[in-house]
Amino acid sequence: MLIEKGADVNAKNVDGWTALMYAASRNNESLCMMLVDKGADLNAKSKDGATALMLSAQEGGESVAVMLIEKGADVNATNKKGSTALMVSASFGHESVGLMLLEHGADANSKSKEEETALMLSAENGLDRLAVKLIEK
Repeated sequence: MLIEKGADVNAKNVDGWTALMYAASRNNESLCMMLVDKGADLNAKSKDGATALMLSAQEGGESVAVMLIEKGADVNATNKKGSTALMVSASFGHESVGLMLLEHGADANSKSKEEETALMLSAENGLDRLAVKLIEK
């Protein structure tokens, strides 16, 4: 394996993406776990501020997102637009991921730089259960 031959587990490409970000964006839980075990930075950010957790939330990767959080990923990290993983999951219609993020401490009241909230994005995308949970918070 390349890592055992000295490959940098936290190397970034021109867009600031790491191997963990790619694995998370593909919902590849076993590869994510291996990279984390080998020292991958859970909170590394791409040039646009995305984290592996945000990318898994964008793709609906609930099991990957849970693993990243349990290993120490910042559930309330923001990208350059001020969006959190919770906002990203709502934007892309992944209600179960959003509900899980709330259970793991996601801030229900965060606002992006455009003043959007997860509740607004949930309403926009018809995520009724998530909207109700956000209102209850």
